[in-house]
Amino acid sequence: MNTPATRETIQKLSRILREASRMPQFKFKVNNVVVAPARFQRVVSAINRGTIRVVMTDKVGNYSAGYVLEEKTIYILKEYQAKLTLDNKVDALMVHEATHVANHLHKIGKTAMSDDEAAGYIAQMFYYESVSNPWVRRAWKGLKKSRRKIFEEATNAAKVLMSGNTSNRTSFNDCLKAVKYRVRGSGVYKVSTRRYL
Repeated sequence: MNTPATRETIQKLSRILREASRMPQFKFKVNNVVVAPARFQRVVSAINRGTIRVVMTDKVGNYSAGYVLEEKTIYILKEYQAKLTLDNKVDALMVHEATHVANHLHKIGKTAMSDDEAAGYIAQMFYYESVSNPWVRRAWKGLKKSRRKIFEEATNAAKVLMSGNTSNRTSFNDCLKAVKYRVRGSGVYKVSTRRYL
């Protein structure tokens, strides 16, 4: 059963995305997919205006959250509602979905699924690495090996960005290729027909 997110949930989600929008090194591009701080602020505005809906649900396909463009809706598992702003992994997942929303809001047109998903994973890990205690062991337990590898490769890309050495495009591009290689799904789709991401 689906229920609209409460005002408190919307406020927490907005807080997470505003935090992401204040990270100046949070900038990268995957072909025509651009991730930048200001874009998260635009997502916050769209959510608060009701242009983008947030719905709590019992199931989101095989995922913990998802964005459905045709419905202009972010779906989040109900069990995550209480974890927002308290669990960095959940918050980082919200940044992943917000990356897809930002791409939709900017009407980027035809997009390779691997580009869009790679951008989401790198954004997710950039946020997680930025807000997590660096001395905490960052194990993504319970995930299949293939999924763990995506997070590992995305973390490597995030660390290149966090180093501030944005001139080192070779390192970032190498990491990006590794993420895209691991991301499931292929082909090119128009942003107007995208489903779960």
